Amino acid sequence: MNARTSTLQGHVDRIYDSALAPERWEAFLEALSKELRAANLHLVFSAPISGDRGVVASVGMDERYRDAYRSHFHSLNPWLPYYGPEAVEGEIFLGDAALPEAEVVRTEFYNDWMQPQRIAHPFAARLRNRAPGDSVSDLAGYREEGSGAFDRESLDLLRQLIPHLQRALAIHDRLGGAEMRAGAVEEALDRISGGVILLDDRGDSIAVNRTAEEILTMDDGLVMDRDGPRASTAKQTGELRRLVAEATRTGAGRGVDPGAGVRLARPSGRPPLEALVAPLRRESSPLLDRRAACVIFLTDPAARADTPPARLRQQYGLTAMEAEIAARLLGGMALAGIGNDLEITIHTVRGHLKRLFAKTGTHRQAELLRVLLEVSPRIRSV
Repeated sequence: MNARTSTLQGHVDRIYDSALAPERWEAFLEALSKELRAANLHLVFSAPISGDRGVVASVGMDERYRDAYRSHFHSLNPWLPYYGPEAVEGEIFLGDAALPEAEVVRTEFYNDWMQPQRIAHPFAARLRNRAPGDSVSDLAGYREEGSGAFDRESLDLLRQLIPHLQRALAIHDRLGGAEMRAGAVEEALDRISGGVILLDDRGDSIAVNRTAEEILTMDDGLVMDRDGPRASTAKQTGELRRLVAEATRTGAGRGVDPGAGVRLARPSGRPPLEALVAPLRRESSPLLDRRAACVIFLTDPAARADTPPARLRQQYGLTAMEAEIAARLLGGMALAGIGNDLEITIHTVRGHLKRLFAKTGTHRQAELLRVLLEVSPRIRSV
């Protein structure tokens, strides 16, 4: 293994170490910051919006400036019109290419926030666009003023890491809140929305939650046999097993493949199953005693059910409008779409959202979504 491959492997290992142990994200950012010669780096799990300071892991920036950005300067960022919710997932945005320096230095953002820190040459990589109940996610950072922009080698490294960061976000979203403990893995998995199959480094299944078991029992698009997962066609079976083999190598620290999503055709004619294959790092996971090196997340579109607004009103004492907004969040709509659908302004939607937070004891859209899902027929309570 040459030095460059070894460096990449180290970053990949730290990413998957952090997927189930969020306190380790700072170590990943520290190591990557040194590699990129960045003045600071920030991993945005959810971006600041009105009434929500977001969730950000950060290194290299004084806490005063982080707080000032989240509370005030975020809205003054001159690059926001060029890098908004419509940014393409997986692509890297370079601030220098969007705005000339002469224009930037005339802004309050530069003079009162960037210049005192002596930072310049911002970049941002869109990891995830707005998901149901959440905001965008990014990896972003700056270099020191006078040090020059990020070079091609640094950008190449970022492009190699982006798929792994995207996969880690998916793992964190789907397993991170399960509170898994040794000896209680099956119980924790049964509380997760959607199907979950854990595999060891040979590709053998070692834990299957009840939703996945129901999908497998139907023998309609996916089953597990002694050779591993089997789809309804030889081509899809080969692709799925290749993804599992490569993901387990990454999970065992012997590869850098991030896994991928695949749609599995169903002989019944139902909509295809949606499978996401991702590595799991055993050394950092409470699943260590289960030898898990890979996970398959399953979604059956045919099983998705809308939660009636009336059910939400009864459960949480919501007003009719709050319940309508909550139901649309569960259906995957963004705030702007909800406003258009209900013929109200985005400001009004956000006002109702704040009251939803208060009534459900949550503070972010992602937390709210998890709470609301508990009354959905798709979620099991054990």
